[in-house]
Amino acid sequence: MSKLTENPAKEVPKRVLMLGLILTVIIVALNFLLDFNLWWVIGFYWLAVCANLIAFRMIVIATNVMVNTSEEEKKKSIAPNLMMRYAIYLGVFFLAWFLDGFPSLIATFVGVQMVSLSIKLDIFISGGD
Repeated sequence: MSKLTENPAKEVPKRVLMLGLILTVIIVALNFLLDFNLWWVIGFYWLAVCANLIAFRMIVIATNVMVNTSEEEKKKSIAPNLMMRYAIYLGVFFLAWFLDGFPSLIATFVGVQMVSLSIKLDIFISGGD
């Protein structure tokens, strides 16, 4: 059985950081071919990875709140939590687009998908258990 199914709140950030380091090496290798502003791209990539981990943590906290509260409190907390996550993503994409342009926007998009990628690649990381 995968460690991801046992405790995803602790295992996902570890896998995201591991996958993030691998993709950082790939971004550096792509810089030799495409000649973009490397430091901006890597900076926005890691900013997006951090934003994605914050959003994941907010989902974990919201899930715990939903399990342990009444219906009225659940309805009050859903919309602000969702809007906060979207505001974080919007801010990161806005900064990437207006400060550096298209290469940083692509790196930001990849960084925002890191939690999803780490969950989808679980079968390769855990060895198919």
